[in-house]
Amino acid sequence: MRVIALIVCLVPAAAFAQEDEARAHYLLGKQHHDAGEYAAAIAEFQEAYRLAPAPQLWFNIAQAYRLQGDKANAVDYYRKYLDAEPEGDGAGEAKENIVNLTRELEEERRKADQSRPQPKPEPKPLPPDEPRRGGGTLRWTGIGVMALGGVALGGAVYFGLHARSLDSELSSGPYPADLQDKIDEGNASERNAIILGIAGGAAVVTGATLYFLGVRAAVAPSADRAGVVITGTF
Repeated sequence: MRVIALIVCLVPAAAFAQEDEARAHYLLGKQHHDAGEYAAAIAEFQEAYRLAPAPQLWFNIAQAYRLQGDKANAVDYYRKYLDAEPEGDGAGEAKENIVNLTRELEEERRKADQSRPQPKPEPKPLPPDEPRRGGGTLRWTGIGVMALGGVALGGAVYFGLHARSLDSELSSGPYPADLQDKIDEGNASERNAIILGIAGGAAVVTGATLYFLGVRAAVAPSADRAGVVITGTF
């Protein structure tokens, strides 16, 4: 890859030593450039430019940056050179390199954007809890047990009244021929009334308890949701 030769034209008799020094740095820079030592070449060309600001040195610096792999700095120095010498010896090559390097830089940026981790989407809010409609089985079971208890209590009343009727009949005399049968029937009715009364009462209490538990289970979610709302206000 070529570099442009440096021609230094300083004011006569004013800075001969500075001119020689600038040329020496340029020659060192060219040696480093030809040897593939681009960082050293850039340093020498920049020092030569400081001593003798010649636009050709910008082209040489751009060449070294490009070969070093520093595309962005290469483009910058090619543009500096073209601004100073749009029709210079290296103008055509500088323009072509700017186009190629710019395209490569854009491709590198595109690949970097694609490889960059994408932000995770915000998690969707969870849907509100569906209100539970629990306790239905308990309520209906309680109603059924209470109904059976009611039937049992009805039977207890019936047998109780029958036993009382037999007792009144035997107490008022005269004693019937089937006295013993009447006594046995009365005792059985009284016993049935007691058994059905106890069973019916227990069934009513049990059914009522089950119904209450069912109602409480159905109301409990509303209470829970109310608690969440209250907690959120603090």
